Amino acid sequence: MGKQELAICKESGFIPGFLMPAWVNDEIGNHDSELNTVLFYLGPVWLSKPVGGLKKHHIFLYEGERIALEGYDFRHLHSAESM
Repeated sequence: MGKQELAICKESGFIPGFLMPAWVNDEIGNHDSELNTVLFYLGPVWLSKPVGGLKKHHIFLYEGERIALEGYDFRHLHSAESM
């Protein structure tokens, strides 16, 4: 993500985020381990200019920060009720 895209995010009041596979830090490659992080969903935001090729991002509250995920990452999340 370039400086211009980061500036658009900052002007819109959020930090761009991304999802990492739960097994990314697993030294032996055991993909059965799971890491669960709870995010509070605030809703979508539509930007006037694309960031990462997209104008729609989903805003979450995480550790006091507004974090945005694009729709391609957003679809991999599950509601806390299903945990």
